[in-house]
Amino acid sequence: MLAGHLYFYAAQHEASVLAFRAAGHHFLSLGRLDRAADAFHDGAWVATRAGLTGQAQELGGWTQILTRQQPQTQRGQRRFLASADRSS
Repeated sequence: MLAGHLYFYAAQHEASVLAFRAAGHHFLSLGRLDRAADAFHDGAWVATRAGLTGQAQELGGWTQILTRQQPQTQRGQRRFLASADRSS
């Protein structure tokens, strides 16, 4: 997360988006869905400001999935995290 912010303020927007994406996937692997959503949200914001439309949509999609209210069993959450880990 820190690297994403530092790259943003250094006007290295593509590196910032990559850092936020990496942080989001790292938080997913730890089961920290709230922090993953924060990382993806910040990455989407930077991507939008930098005109990186495809990346903004991808990261925004992750944010929506992770923040959507839905009842989730522990088994369902483990399955989600396992599939997210394979796709990263």
